[in-house]
Amino acid sequence: MTSGHVFVLRADLLHLQADAWLLPTDAWLSVRDSWVTDTYPELRDQARLLAPAGFGDGSALAFPLTGYQGLPLPVATAVPSDNRWTPAAIKERVHAFADVALREIGPSKAYRPRPLLALPFLGSAGGSAQDLTAQMTALLNATREVASRQQVDVAVVVRDHAAYTLAQRLRRSDPNSWWRRLGDELRAKAEDLGVKARAGRVVPFLGAGVSMSAGAPSWKELLTDLAQRLGLSTTQTEQLEDLSLLDQASLLETLYMEQAIEPGFRKSIADQVNVPRYGLAPALLASLPSEGAITLNYDNLFERACEDAEAPRFVIPRQTGTGRWLLKLHGDAADPRTIVLTRDDYLGFNANREALSSLVKAHLMTHHLLFVGFGLGDDHFHEIVHAVRRALPEGGRGVMGTALMVGTNSLQTKAWEGRLAVVSMADEGGRAVDLGETGRRLEVFLDAMLAHATQEHTYLLADKYGASLEARDQELRTDLLDLVANHDGHGGPVWERVRAALEEFGLTERRASGVRPSQTRTGRLSG
Repeated sequence: MTSGHVFVLRADLLHLQADAWLLPTDAWLSVRDSWVTDTYPELRDQARLLAPAGFGDGSALAFPLTGYQGLPLPVATAVPSDNRWTPAAIKERVHAFADVALREIGPSKAYRPRPLLALPFLGSAGGSAQDLTAQMTALLNATREVASRQQVDVAVVVRDHAAYTLAQRLRRSDPNSWWRRLGDELRAKAEDLGVKARAGRVVPFLGAGVSMSAGAPSWKELLTDLAQRLGLSTTQTEQLEDLSLLDQASLLETLYMEQAIEPGFRKSIADQVNVPRYGLAPALLASLPSEGAITLNYDNLFERACEDAEAPRFVIPRQTGTGRWLLKLHGDAADPRTIVLTRDDYLGFNANREALSSLVKAHLMTHHLLFVGFGLGDDHFHEIVHAVRRALPEGGRGVMGTALMVGTNSLQTKAWEGRLAVVSMADEGGRAVDLGETGRRLEVFLDAMLAHATQEHTYLLADKYGASLEARDQELRTDLLDLVANHDGHGGPVWERVRAALEEFGLTERRASGVRPSQTRTGRLSG
């Protein structure tokens, strides 16, 4: 997979771990309030201070806002002076942004093999119904050119569900082009999982690798970081590393208590895993249409990504609620006392959290679990799978889920045969490849899966998207908007159920309030 890739995310651009991001501005260096946050409080002053002389007259289209050490680099990029986002204008600005960003950031961070550039849906705020499909098409084409030419990854980040659905529909129309470097076999598996997810059958089960895409530590790295605070000798460090990870954690907890290390062992763990921005993997999985999700991670990256994707989840066991949920099987950094890491924690798990294990077992029996970001070596996980296998009749249930692995291990695949489908991200033929690149291939696989998991035409009734529909869908849109105009506000409980269904197709309060009945077929509303 030598070329770069374009990802489509429903997320918050400022919450994504990227190397650089595009800040839209104009000749007067106007910056919208939504871009000025606690993370970037001085964007307006920085823009005025650093703008090159040619930015006002259009001879320079982009410049970096330096001075944000350790943060994704903002690159101020000019909107067209007439605010017309033609394909040529979009292409010119995407390329200008990428050229400036890559010149400034240098090599990518250690947690990704190549840089990640992020940008919003350019021009969507003022686009008309006739423009948005063309604008999204132009944006996808321009970012794909950058990814291919510069050998970088690009994330197109949208907040609007209709825009997200449109982008996925456009990419699905040409899957061989968008995900061809996965190869036929992986691409087919991604599509199959996406179709299962669209039917509500897939439940994600997240391991440490999902959080590592944002720079969070692996379990081994976490223990190494914790040990460094103790001032161990070289010999003691070597002896510690000879122990299993569970025993390392047990010993470290004892030493933290003996030396009265502040803020304490478990609070130190919580501090280590709470990185400020989520990576691609949580952002992608946040849009998976699943009622439940399970994780062994302590951090809050996935639930933050779900909030930004407007698919919030309540966290079990810390919270109760209805709707989408996330089970934190090994504890939550929000309550460090719940963290399961040492051998004693594991031995006491069954006695303390049988109800949580039962929830996992039930989903193994009734859903297709998608294991992402870990090596299937967790002892507690093995116990759960074994208990489910014993509870089922001989030959019943079959494969319980799919495990997406960054490496290739034929013996591990054999060990899980009949229970899990193990899908390796290694190159065809099982050749040894760089783990960073296989981790990136996993992100591309998830991107393909999410494109196929996205429901069709959820923008059917959304503002500004009528012109993107085929003729028969245009007529259906008009009929449904007529239905809203004639019934909304006085339809009773049955109508409320119908209206709730229409909202899934993009109807909003603002859209509904502006609808008037059509008088003739030629006078119908089309967007």
